[in-house]
Amino acid sequence: MTKPLIEDIIDTDILLMKSTSTVMEAVRKMHEKNTDYALICNDGAPEGIVTERDVISKVLTAGLNPEKVPLYKIMTTPVTTIEKNAEVIDAWNLISESKIKRLIVTENEKVVGVITSFSILSIAPEIFTHEEELSRPEGGFCEFCGNYFPSLNEVEGKFVCDSCKDQLLEE
Repeated sequence: MTKPLIEDIIDTDILLMKSTSTVMEAVRKMHEKNTDYALICNDGAPEGIVTERDVISKVLTAGLNPEKVPLYKIMTTPVTTIEKNAEVIDAWNLISESKIKRLIVTENEKVVGVITSFSILSIAPEIFTHEEELSRPEGGFCEFCGNYFPSLNEVEGKFVCDSCKDQLLEE
C-alpha cells in the first residue's frame, strides 16, 4: 500500500489576502467563502493567517475599528508550512508537534492549500491506529474546534485543545 501524500487531500479552495487589506474586508470575504480564516500572502508566499478568533480577540474586544485595522497588525506569523508532495504522516506530525489547527501547504514556497488534522483523519485513520496512540486517553478531538490533538484539557466538562482552552477561560 502506498502512503498517502498531502497533495491528495489538501483543501485548495482557500481565501488568500494581502496584509494591507482591512479586517473588515477579510471578514466579508470569509463570510462569502464560508470559512473561518484567511491566509495572508505576498506574491503567493505565505506571510501569516487571520482567523475569526483573531478578529474577535484582537480587534473587537479591543474596541478597534475593523474598517481601519490592516491584517498585518493582527495576523499570526510565521505560519507552519509543508510541501504538497510530503507524506500525510509528516503533516500529522507537524500539526501535533506545533499544536496548530491548520497547516499551510506550499509548492515551491507558494501557497497551494491547507490541511487539517480532521482532513487527515477522515482519509487515513489507519495511520494512527498504533497501540501507543490508542492507549493515550488524553488525545482526541477538541469539542470546541473539532480538530484532533494528541492532548486535550478538560474545561467545564469539555475536552478542548490548548488554544480553545485559553478562549474558554477568557469568556
